[in-house]
Amino acid sequence: MHKASKDFYLACFIRKDPPHLRFKPLAEAERLWQEAEKAARKDSELLARVRVSHLPVRYAFLSRWGALRRECWEQNGDWPLAKSRKFVADEFRQTCNGLPGKPWTHVGVLNERGLSVDEFLKPFAVDPPAETCRGRPSGRRGFKQLKERGIHAASRSKFIET
Repeated sequence: MHKASKDFYLACFIRKDPPHLRFKPLAEAERLWQEAEKAARKDSELLARVRVSHLPVRYAFLSRWGALRRECWEQNGDWPLAKSRKFVADEFRQTCNGLPGKPWTHVGVLNERGLSVDEFLKPFAVDPPAETCRGRPSGRRGFKQLKERGIHAASRSKFIET
């Protein structure tokens, strides 16, 4: 993520498509957090800390789910999370609920504006309809395949929405 944001002006309010929130750096961050959770699983105190620290990456995935799924597909990447957005949201909620007797593990507000966990997760209560694109593009040939299927650059966004 650090490398992806090189020469990008990071401020309180960033532009619409920051490079560190694209699929490739987020997928790598997710992979590293999953490794950290696996390494900490024998120590419940450490595991709780790792899971709470992992939330920002999951937040980025959930809030940019459609665009990241499309980027993954366009790059022939492997999706690092469960295919179900609802399942990932449920895991996010479970982590935010915290552990009994450890109030520091509870997360109730997600940003300075006061966005609650429940409010953030409300749109993810149901999975979106299944994607309509089949197969994976590969370089120039992949985009030729998209064109042959009648999926032009202007309509590729249907992959996200349908």
